[in-house]
Amino acid sequence: MKTRTTIRGKVADRSLYRFLFLFILVFSCACQTDKKTPTDDEGTAGILSSDAIIQKAIEASGKHKVSDHRILFEFRDKTYVSEGICGQFKFTRIDTSRQVKDVFFKDSLQRKVKGKGVQLADTTATTIKSAINAVNYFVHLPYRLKDAAVKAKRLADDTIADTSYYQLQVKFREKGGGEDYQDIYRYWFDKKDFSMDYLAYKFYTNDGGMRFRVKKAQDTLKGIVFQSYDNLKPRSDSLSFYNISDAYKQDRLKKVSEIITRPVSVAPLEQECD
Repeated sequence: MKTRTTIRGKVADRSLYRFLFLFILVFSCACQTDKKTPTDDEGTAGILSSDAIIQKAIEASGKHKVSDHRILFEFRDKTYVSEGICGQFKFTRIDTSRQVKDVFFKDSLQRKVKGKGVQLADTTATTIKSAINAVNYFVHLPYRLKDAAVKAKRLADDTIADTSYYQLQVKFREKGGGEDYQDIYRYWFDKKDFSMDYLAYKFYTNDGGMRFRVKKAQDTLKGIVFQSYDNLKPRSDSLSFYNISDAYKQDRLKKVSEIITRPVSVAPLEQECD
């Protein structure tokens, strides 16, 4: 009888050990499943999240000032004025040669030609507003990466011309993302000084396409960094957007234009907001 009791006890003990082993194994796997990779948006200990990278880039560029400053700059023979007013932006574009002044504020566009107001067709007004917004958007970067419609994700780090970069992908929510909310952007921030040295985007309007911008010059005025870029596109239409930085390294892109921004003046705005 003692022998039988001992055998059953050993069998029970073995079953218990097996159960405990399986429980620990399953629990361990479950914990590992919850772990984030270095490219996840929230980041892990010692790993910068996309939000943290964007914030550091904004601080390094001084672009947080666009939210409450009047910035005057020149771009492609036109003068632009950006004014941050209580969480919104008022944009003015002046074409001196044609004596045309456009003011875009709160989704409303007003045009004056030789000082007189001009009525515009809705389609024309939409095109002008889109063009003005696009110019200012790129000048405001990286500050505008904090917009509510932005969905930022950290990608694998990249190395270009022997410099290490944080790489981010940006998509947009349909609500608040504008007419081109389906466009996809990628940004390369220098790991040392958080300079935005490269950016790329894939767009779908006008038959679509891709662009890759390379920083060529930099000006600083009143603590705000203004950058100019060479604008490149793929030599082949078959290039995948996700391989565009590799294509640049392999000289498979060609220059199509220059994005030259010349800052003129920067001044704080006095305002009372609710």
